Amino acid sequence: MSHYKNIHIKEESVDYLKEYFEDGVDDMNFIMFGTSGIHGTRTDLDDIEECYEKYEEGHEDFSNYLTFLIIRPRMVSMLYGNIYVKKDEIPFLRKLEVNTANLFKIATCIRSSDRGV
Repeated sequence: MSHYKNIHIKEESVDYLKEYFEDGVDDMNFIMFGTSGIHGTRTDLDDIEECYEKYEEGHEDFSNYLTFLIIRPRMVSMLYGNIYVKKDEIPFLRKLEVNTANLFKIATCIRSSDRGV
């Protein structure tokens, strides 16, 4: 019997993430982008931002398709999917990305200080 879950989110809108992370990320719910694998692409927020700067939507090199992975340690589950990102949604997603990175930095510092490093 498995005690963990991998859940595919079929909603391809940033609205799902806005609702899910209404209060932002925390140590029990955080997110990673451009996770690739069998469910998506390696495109990250920098790539999407660059596409909006360089190309018109519809151009063959334009891509705003972003893969995400939500990690929920306490629930031992992961939610994954793909979203189409509008230009005005990038700041919200960037905030989630930065706050997730900061969680890892804080956790690393705490562990290091606990070990006397």
